[in-house]
Amino acid sequence: MELQALERARPSFGMLLRRYRVAAGITQEELAERARLSRRSITALERGTAHTPRQDTLELLATALALAAPERAAFREAGRGQGAGGPSGPGEPAEAAGAPPFVGRAGELALVERHLAGEGPPLLLFAGEPGIGKSRLLHAALPRAAGAGLRVLEGECRPRGGQPPYAPFLLAFERHLRSQRPARLREDLRGCAWLVRLLPELAGGPLETLPAHPMPPEQERRLVFAAVTRFLTNVAGPAGTLLVLDDVQWAGADALDLLAALARAAREVPLRLIGAYRDTEAPPEGPLAATLTELTTARLVTRRRLSPLSPEEAARLLDELLAGDRPAPALRAQVLHRAGGVPFFLVSCALGLRQAAEDGTGDAVPWDVTQSVRQRLTVLPGAARQVLGIAAVIGRHARYDLLRTVAARPEQEVVDGLDAACQAQLLAEEGDAAYRFTHDVIREVVAADLGAARRMLLHRDIARGLHARAGSPPVEELAYHLARGDQPEQALPYLAQAAERARVAAAYQEEAGLLAQAIELAQRVARTDLLGDLHARRGKALFHLTLMAEAREEMQAALASLAPERQEQQAEILINMALTSYWFSDAASTRRHGNEALALAARIGREDLEVAALGTLVFADSSDGDHQVGLDRYRQVATRAGARFPAAVAPGMMMASTMLYWLADFDHAIQCARESIAFSQATHDPSTVVQAQGNLGCALMGSGRYAEAFQVFTEVQRASAEQGAANWLARSTAMCGGLHLDLYDFVLAEALAEEAREISRSLGWMNALASAGIDLLLNFTRCGEIGRADGLLAEVAEHVAQGQGTHGWLWRLRFVQAQAELAQARGDYEQALRWADEAIARSRKHGRIKYQVAGLQVRTQALASLGRQPAAIADLLSAVGQARATGDPAMFLRAAVALLAIDGTDALLAEARAVVERIARALPDVAMRRRFEEAEPVRMVVHLARA
Repeated sequence: MELQALERARPSFGMLLRRYRVAAGITQEELAERARLSRRSITALERGTAHTPRQDTLELLATALALAAPERAAFREAGRGQGAGGPSGPGEPAEAAGAPPFVGRAGELALVERHLAGEGPPLLLFAGEPGIGKSRLLHAALPRAAGAGLRVLEGECRPRGGQPPYAPFLLAFERHLRSQRPARLREDLRGCAWLVRLLPELAGGPLETLPAHPMPPEQERRLVFAAVTRFLTNVAGPAGTLLVLDDVQWAGADALDLLAALARAAREVPLRLIGAYRDTEAPPEGPLAATLTELTTARLVTRRRLSPLSPEEAARLLDELLAGDRPAPALRAQVLHRAGGVPFFLVSCALGLRQAAEDGTGDAVPWDVTQSVRQRLTVLPGAARQVLGIAAVIGRHARYDLLRTVAARPEQEVVDGLDAACQAQLLAEEGDAAYRFTHDVIREVVAADLGAARRMLLHRDIARGLHARAGSPPVEELAYHLARGDQPEQALPYLAQAAERARVAAAYQEEAGLLAQAIELAQRVARTDLLGDLHARRGKALFHLTLMAEAREEMQAALASLAPERQEQQAEILINMALTSYWFSDAASTRRHGNEALALAARIGREDLEVAALGTLVFADSSDGDHQVGLDRYRQVATRAGARFPAAVAPGMMMASTMLYWLADFDHAIQCARESIAFSQATHDPSTVVQAQGNLGCALMGSGRYAEAFQVFTEVQRASAEQGAANWLARSTAMCGGLHLDLYDFVLAEALAEEAREISRSLGWMNALASAGIDLLLNFTRCGEIGRADGLLAEVAEHVAQGQGTHGWLWRLRFVQAQAELAQARGDYEQALRWADEAIARSRKHGRIKYQVAGLQVRTQALASLGRQPAAIADLLSAVGQARATGDPAMFLRAAVALLAIDGTDALLAEARAVVERIARALPDVAMRRRFEEAEPVRMVVHLARA
């Protein structure tokens, strides 16, 4: 009770803030000015309606109130009691009101910390281009300075024109003096009579009288500078004064002289100076450069240039700016790329993303960014602006010889223009003969300001310049510039060549994009003779990207566009349509297209196409669940083809390895998968490679070779991600999760299943989403988290219903539904038995031994729950026997544990213990082995064996 009463008696943070403010004799406006906060923030804090203050805000307020050490401690305690946020992580100050998040800059912050502690020269200057984060870094120094006991005065310059002499210092002094009480003001201005030369309004205030006799100008200047030094000493906090000056590039010569004088005086008085300037607007011949040279020679300044944020830091800043909003991955990547790590660009683009989400506007460069870039362009000479325009149309990188050719100006003018653009940090040299834009945003603004007609003419000039260069013409660049120069007839052959080069490099996304452009141009110029080939090639590229619906549309368009006499091309397209139909679990279409291709290939005498068509029928047999028929057909294909047609036989060989795995013939599945991988790699067929690698990983898993299986799945995920094959990535991720599930590693199994679901959801592919959802349900039911399974069952059932050809998932759904029903406190055991029977029947029909065994285990639980113990034991004995015959150690262990829990024998127990030891030895690392050994079924086997 005493503690509760004490808590009630303590003043709140808002009450204490108001108490200290009133005691200091200042208004809310004055406190807001001193602490660099808004009056609304002060009002909200005093009323207790604001968000809890962060640690840096507490320090700013305590310094602004000039609290003594005991008062400061009480103030901090009250803030913490209100729930004030503690200090940010290492190198990351908390956000100040109205400021964007502060990310990165660990090295610069460490330099600030050392500078505030008195290390190094008295003046610290940060340089960089506009928007690089200089002002934000200065702002981050304020709470650190307050915490170090420094009184902070802030000033800034404004663009030339109308500002008085000593402008940045005047602003800093005025801000401080306006917020002081009369008594404090007298103390601050003691001995500073000559300060009236800078601030004439002080003439009627608490200043000593100036001497009546005139003095030489240089003597008056010296006395004014001494008065400034005295003033900064008077206002100092316990550790001295920090003077912060922003945008020093606009400071006049007089202000720069005062800055140099203060830097020299700081050797004798407790004064530190921090500033920032745009080096893009500080020419080598300007006054700032001269001052920096002088200070550098005297070792009075430390200069640090700010670089763009790293890709990781930029991504973190964007995510914090979006505050939970999640744009599409491609759009997020585009924003990060175009901003080039410049914080101002990222802040503006983040606002643009939010605005676009609200009103549907496009992804144009935000207005404030555009204006910022235009300001940097307007001061450039005409030659520089022309060269920048040409470079913007060429792309982010431009060779000097091409720039000179297209500019058609004297070489010296081109060089001078490039130098000016580099000085403004709009361009940067790239090697000895090329230039690049420092940021994509700059290039976009420059290009947009040219106008559509001007850009079109420049594209044509650039294409002519590329043709004129020695050596082979760069087909990708020529295709790009000719297409955008509105010369479709000339662009078409180059687009086709560029697409072929992308295919050879397995760059299928680029290939599909180039072919889409070629199709559009061919339609514009009525080149219908090209459309069949272009649609067919794009369909194959989309197939490799696992965009099956789009691939099927392209192939149908190709068949409709081909002339009747082009039978070879028709056969090839039918083969690809058959393979595509398989991924929709459409066995009828797979078989129909395969037979049509087979008949056409036989008619024209193309044996390689016959072999490929026969291979598609292996897929049809598999889709029907006729694995033995499919394997017999594959053997006929392999015997007929031998090694003569590797490209034709590799897909069928891959499917044969799949069927061998389903039939638990793991050794032959491994052999077949490896042969398919070798054939596919030799013929540059990466989609078949990754599918065969997935089969190889599963077969290795079935044979208990876990370390090899993990290695293969990792390689499949890497290759799938590199190719942009999201479906293969989802499947390989799910397979890896299934391996962790077999080994009772539920946490990692869940994480991988969730990852596979996220990838599948991004594809909008219901079949893959259904499969990944069932994997997650299996994890929940096996680890006993039935509540989580209940919430997911309806969603997964909907995905199964929406998928095409769902026989591949329906029996697995029934298996999970039966498990979930059995786990309920008042489960419907008869319904669970019916679902288990359906899962077993479907598994047998489609040759899935693994799910036959799993289904028997679930059926056993249902029978036991219904009191039919003998039938339950008979089913478990059958499950153990089938699992033993497969040689899959994990499958056998699950069945054996289920039987041991009811009616096991000593022989079965010894066999299960040996399997546990075998699995543990085969695991690739100690942590995985420990998680396996700590799993409840494994501990049960070990305990029984010891007993």
